[in-house]
Amino acid sequence: MRLASALRNGLLVLAAMPLAAPAHAADAPRFSWGKAGVGYDQYRNEAYDCAMVGLNTDISGSEPVEALRTADRQMEALESRMQGIGSSSDPVAAGTRHANDVESVRAAARPDRQVEAIKQLVFPAIQQCMIDRGYTRFALTEEQRAEMSELGREEGRAYLHKLASDAAVLEQQKQPLPEG
Repeated sequence: MRLASALRNGLLVLAAMPLAAPAHAADAPRFSWGKAGVGYDQYRNEAYDCAMVGLNTDISGSEPVEALRTADRQMEALESRMQGIGSSSDPVAAGTRHANDVESVRAAARPDRQVEAIKQLVFPAIQQCMIDRGYTRFALTEEQRAEMSELGREEGRAYLHKLASDAAVLEQQKQPLPEG
């Protein structure tokens, strides 16, 4: 259960990223969603609602979740064995073995790849929700990303909304959904 909760919380953050103000231009979103004339509160509420649609997608039996579950069980088993390290005949060797075992489990699980695979399962539901509500996917220009990076959190959100609600921006910067 711990893992499922952590995944949902992590994915909520990922889903809401286009509405967060970045710290650097490289961190500014490349793409976002907009609807001409949409008000700020409606924009934020609908983005949140669609993020929740994605998070409610049943991914429980998917391959990436199963891989992370397996790794979680292996890590728990390693944790329970850890208490015996101090009383072993060679605690340094036992500690080294433990650290190597933990690293082996992490490497085999490939958590970064699993999270990317989970995004591929969840994001289509979020995207379809945005489309169903009349939103268009658009790309931010490098200049827009740079400007956004200079703003604080709230100012960045307001700036992104300004772009996302501007019909001309949406028309000129419209982007198709990624294939995948």
